[in-house]
Amino acid sequence: MGHVDFVKEIIRLKPVFSREVNQEGFSPMHIAADNGQVEIVKELMKVDIKLCRLEGRQKMTPFHHAAIRGRAEVVRIVSKMRLNEGENALHLAVRNIRFEAIKKLVDWIRHMNKEYLLNMKDEQGNTVLHLASWKKQRRRNQALT
Repeated sequence: MGHVDFVKEIIRLKPVFSREVNQEGFSPMHIAADNGQVEIVKELMKVDIKLCRLEGRQKMTPFHHAAIRGRAEVVRIVSKMRLNEGENALHLAVRNIRFEAIKKLVDWIRHMNKEYLLNMKDEQGNTVLHLASWKKQRRRNQALT
């Protein structure tokens, strides 16, 4: 039995395991994304697309791990997903101020000629630039109060 088959069987028997975080702060999705295990990421996404947003140690999501480690195929798969309120993975990275992940994603977007992702809007009509500007303004306001 291969790794993917093993994961499928565990998910079938105990789907709740896909949401659990271990002592180090990693879920199965974190580990699969960090290691670039594309097929396992796909299987876990079938259980619940929101597993891509699950925060682990240091509030890092599986997407952040994939982007930081340069796991381009995992980043590509997650980037296509509109996660919460129309967000894609780049919205998520900006909203969570993950500079390394943002840089890797933007580099990947340019390399793959997918610039349209930079202009993609969430359900509130915000592009990534809107979110980045809002975050900067919010931090400035907090510093003044």
